[in-house]
Amino acid sequence: MRRNTTSDSTWASSLSAAITIGVAAIAFYAYKQHPGMRIIVASTTTLVALASMLVGGLAGFIFGIPKTIVPSAAEQRAGVTYEGNTNLEQISDWLTKILVGAGLVELGRIGDFFGGLSSRLAGRLGNMGDVVGPAVVILYTVIGFLLAYLWARIYLARELRDAARDDAPDSPLGQMNAALYQPPPGGFERAIEMGENLLKLGMPTQPRFWMYLAAAHGQRVEYLQQTHGPDGEMKESHDQALNAVKKAIALDPAVIDELRAMWRPKPGSKDDDLVVFSNDPEFIQVLGG
Repeated sequence: MRRNTTSDSTWASSLSAAITIGVAAIAFYAYKQHPGMRIIVASTTTLVALASMLVGGLAGFIFGIPKTIVPSAAEQRAGVTYEGNTNLEQISDWLTKILVGAGLVELGRIGDFFGGLSSRLAGRLGNMGDVVGPAVVILYTVIGFLLAYLWARIYLARELRDAARDDAPDSPLGQMNAALYQPPPGGFERAIEMGENLLKLGMPTQPRFWMYLAAAHGQRVEYLQQTHGPDGEMKESHDQALNAVKKAIALDPAVIDELRAMWRPKPGSKDDDLVVFSNDPEFIQVLGG
């Protein structure tokens, strides 16, 4: 049940493509300048782009930092949990009200800012510096903001959540995870028992709880198959594992990569808790063929 930190993120690919296109445009623009100005234009434009991305990234990181939420009665036994920061929506609302209240006079200062920026950069950004400078600032500020904000909201929140729960050996989820590495049948039986105790307190909202529960039932089905156990018990654990997989994905779609890694593991992987369902039609429907 190790974490799989690699994921194919569409948003990351899109932003990477935007950065690449921007760099190519800067290089082409610099090449079209007078030979004596090419290095100056390229270096200045690149520095402006990097500075803009840094400013945007800092703002995006601040807005995206996850916040702690008060756990429910059931979750108080399972540790701290995190959710995406909503400050971005709050600040957007505040800024909208401020801009409307300030009126057109205050809005005109935005044009003055870009006008001053254009005049300061024009001399070092070639014959179209008054257009290229603001364009680079806007493009890379937005890219930097989105990169940092999405990273903080998606990955930092998950890492903080996991560090607070799974890595603590004395936490319930930490004990469930440890039990999955113990020899069967004692290991998966202990994990299932701990899971059932947590369910009695309420409906856990941590995706990793449902992942561990699915893994425990997957181990149970494999053990029952090897020992020719009752078909009814295998069917029960099959349904429990499938239900847990669905709940984990519903709470955090990003965990599907980890579930797939357990379902159809790479050769030599020890995290093969769901491999017994690798050809199961219902699991194929949920996890993909």
